[in-house]
Amino acid sequence: MTSVKQKLLNMLDELTKDQLIRFKWFLKDMTSNLTTSLLEDKTACDLVDLMVDMFSYQAVESTKEVFRKINKNDLVGKLTQSR
Repeated sequence: MTSVKQKLLNMLDELTKDQLIRFKWFLKDMTSNLTTSLLEDKTACDLVDLMVDMFSYQAVESTKEVFRKINKNDLVGKLTQSR
């Protein structure tokens, strides 16, 4: 069984560098606890840890919301199917 962290990491690994930058930008807007300086040097692994720590059980839904905003609906579908 794949863990939530593994699922999220697999999805983030499918993003290009530019898409990952946009992902971070939209993620920052989801909560006031995230700042640009906190996110700018984060790898996909770091982002997964951060999202699970901040959003807990809502990390998957938060990720899907950001994927929709960056027009990665294919990843929303994959993440939904992997549940």
